[in-house]
Formats: sequence, C-alpha cells, structure tokens
Amino acid sequence: IAFAFADLCDQRDWFSRRAVLLGLASLAGAISRAPAQAAIPMMEEFYQGSGSQVALPKEELQAMEKAYRKAWEKQKSLSITEAASGALTSLNDVPQMLKSGDFDGVRTLLLSPSVGAIGILKSPSRVGGSPYGAWATQCGDSRCESSALIARGALQELEEWCFSKRAIYFNSADKKQVESRDATGKALQKLQENLEEPLEFLEQAKVALEEVARKSG
Repeated sequence: IAFAFADLCDQRDWFSRRAVLLGLASLAGAISRAPAQAAIPMMEEFYQGSGSQVALPKEELQAMEKAYRKAWEKQKSLSITEAASGALTSLNDVPQMLKSGDFDGVRTLLLSPSVGAIGILKSPSRVGGSPYGAWATQCGDSRCESSALIARGALQELEEWCFSKRAIYFNSADKKQVESRDATGKALQKLQENLEEPLEFLEQAKVALEEVARKSG
C-alpha cells in the first residue's frame, strides 16, 4: 500500500493528489479506530521526545499541563467553522518555521489542540489520530467530511516530513553549537532551500480547511 501511495504522490494532477490524501487519511482511521469523541491526549504523549531534553520544574510542568488540557477542552465548544478557522490561523507561522529549520516546532504546532484536533498522528509512536471536538461531532456529513480528510492527510504528510528531518538538541546552546559545525550547517541549509514538498502539503491542507469553513458556514 505504501509503495502504491508513493507512486501516486509523484503525480502532479490535483485530483490524483486529492485521492491520495483521502486514502492516507482513511487508512490512518482504519488503523486506529476509536470512539467518535476520544479522550483528551495527555501532554506527555505529544511532547515527550519533541527535541527538548531538559526537565522542567514540577510547578511549571503542572501549569503547562493545566493550560494544555484547557486548550483541548475548549475545542468541544467550537463550531466546525470556528475549528477550521482556528486551525488556519495556527498554520500561518509554518512557512517561516520551515524556512528557519524549526521542523520540530512545526510538529509541536501540528499536534497542538487547534490543529491536532483534526486527528493528527504523532510520529513515530502514532499517538493521537482521533478527531476531537467539532471534527468528531460536526463533520460527519458530505458538506465537509471529504475536505476534512484531505486536510488531515496533508497535515499528516507534513508532520511525517518534519519528523524525518528533525534534529534533537539538549538545549539552545547545544543547538547553536551543532548548527555551527560546517557539515551540519550545510545540511540544514540544503533542507531549508528544498521546501517545495512540505510547503505543498501545507497549501493543500489550507485549501481544504478553507473549504470546510466555507461549506459549514
């Protein structure tokens, strides 16, 4: 199946790409069946192993977890139009993040409540993936279901691309030291200059999210 999808992805025709992304999203859903309204993902499930290896103070971690759970709970009160618009707003910074090489930052954003609620899986553990809030309760009809699947498939492709290109640093000083090495710097520069694929995934997701907002408005 993976090879078949890879072959299809090489085609530039929009409808072929749309079919591929629909297939990827449907396949992910088939792999991890869950109740329509899944439980709030734990903060540790999404953020452990995201690149930062420094433990936070207990009080700070508790405050972050409280804010994180509150942000997920907020998704329940949104209409599908509001959820799609919120995801679009959150994605505005992604192009600049890609250009600066902050691939792990992009993954963190994609797994945050405003975007992750659409049902993004975290690589490589495959945590998440169940639509949450309005994406689970208000997008089950033909008005927005296919567009939501397209958006989910494209964002999942983007998350997996970023995962395959990410680098792990112990702290900001370690990041600066690693990037100062000639070989590392050149490799990162090459990645930053070849962003056609992730930017294409992003654009496909944004178009689909705009369709969701328009059809549901």
